Amino acid sequence: MPSKKANAEGSIQKYYKDRVLKGWRTTITIRHDDTGNLVRKQFYEKTKYVDNDLFAL
Repeated sequence: MPSKKANAEGSIQKYYKDRVLKGWRTTITIRHDDTGNLVRKQFYEKTKYVDNDLFAL
């Protein structure tokens, strides 16, 4: 059974637009809001490997 991700953990996917690879999309979970919904932030980059300073919130 897969485990849930903690805050500030996320995922990386290939990002396509009009069936053409445009780069990589990183989605991280920031926190849960007052109603219990996830608050997420997305970053778009040309390369898969990004400087970790980007994720310093």
